[in-house]
Amino acid sequence: MKARFLRIYSPHALFGLILLFFFFAPPLFSETVVDWGGFLQSTSKVTIQPEYEFDQAVQTGLWLNTDFSDNFGLYARGFYIYNEERPYFADIENLFARGSSLLGTEGEEYLLRYSLGRFRFSEFTGYVLNHNLDGFQLNFQLPALSLEASAGYTGLTFVPSSSILVTQSDYDLQENVAEHGYELSPPKLIETLKMTIPAIALQQELILNVVLQQDLQPEENFTNPDDRIHSEHIGFGLRGGLVPSLYQNLFLYLNRGHGKYATAALLFGGGLSYYNQDFLFTRVQIRGLYSSGDNDLNFFYGGYGGSGISSHFVTLSASPLFGIVFSPQIGNMSFGEISFSMRPFSKTNSRILEKFQTTLAALTFFRNTGGAISEAGIDLTSDESYLGSEIDLSLQFRPLSDVGITLAGGLFLPNERVFMEAYDNIQSVIRLDASFRF
Repeated sequence: MKARFLRIYSPHALFGLILLFFFFAPPLFSETVVDWGGFLQSTSKVTIQPEYEFDQAVQTGLWLNTDFSDNFGLYARGFYIYNEERPYFADIENLFARGSSLLGTEGEEYLLRYSLGRFRFSEFTGYVLNHNLDGFQLNFQLPALSLEASAGYTGLTFVPSSSILVTQSDYDLQENVAEHGYELSPPKLIETLKMTIPAIALQQELILNVVLQQDLQPEENFTNPDDRIHSEHIGFGLRGGLVPSLYQNLFLYLNRGHGKYATAALLFGGGLSYYNQDFLFTRVQIRGLYSSGDNDLNFFYGGYGGSGISSHFVTLSASPLFGIVFSPQIGNMSFGEISFSMRPFSKTNSRILEKFQTTLAALTFFRNTGGAISEAGIDLTSDESYLGSEIDLSLQFRPLSDVGITLAGGLFLPNERVFMEAYDNIQSVIRLDASFRF
């Protein structure tokens, strides 16, 4: 049955049918505008310490945008990726219809925007959910506020394209997926509701966000008994300008989970950003966050061994990259960062050199309890909180709008009283990213 499914759902055949539709359907609509192109992205990563290691990933693909009218269009994007772990893998990253419509009576109109298909779902921070799902989204632009409602499904995404890991069964499937990669992710239903009130006072924007998740994994796929966790996240955000060139953002998330065990957890953080375009496009940023943990968490993904309510904060999708070398997932961790960036040649008359940008960042990481974090090598018998510090340097060059090159390096100094002997050495990484679009 699985082999039959793979033949029917071959990504190459499906993407070919999509391309045929996008090219031959437009003549049926007199106002149709078609735009298409491709992209190539390469990432080379060299780990120098503690052991030399080289990783290479190359991704290439095509995108197609069709506007049938000013109010309705379709977008598709597919890719092929090569890396040492999986040399042959292709997938559909985006495929969705989008549109807009004016509703209401004359003088009291409001704008409705909608999307249907596979596209990016995200709450306002990107820390709890930031992932492609198959579903729909409705956005209502009202006079005094904006409302957004969406619902998406994870079970049609192939495992290599998914980073939604909540339970140990989710993690085990990710680690043991077949070499070809064409196995479907654990099914979950995710709904979001967001309300944005612009400029409520002092140019500050208030955001309220709810994210619900229901675990639909069949019991026969569990690698641990009763391995199911449903979750709810309620978030509050405040962001805006304080004085000219100085901006702030604050956020707070409450997390409740239930199923195999119950959770009641907390995530909060924020940052300040100063930006001066006239002085070499200088930007200085300070940010940080705290995510609660639990001493009885023996394994990061669903590994709670206590008898009460876990205080470990559970995210749905993978966390964004914090450090170039060390970047743990949110949950039982805190971090602080200060960064400085500028375009040193922006005052020159060279249109090419003025696009060169440098960024220097310093980060510090902490473990909030004695429980597990997402990274390997932690000594769970240690009661030390400080994990280590990292310094990163990034050189970014975009000579043309469609060509970009980034050379970055990082040095992480772990706390040897927290990391086990095999992991307590200085770690350093150099990474080269190059992208080309046409």
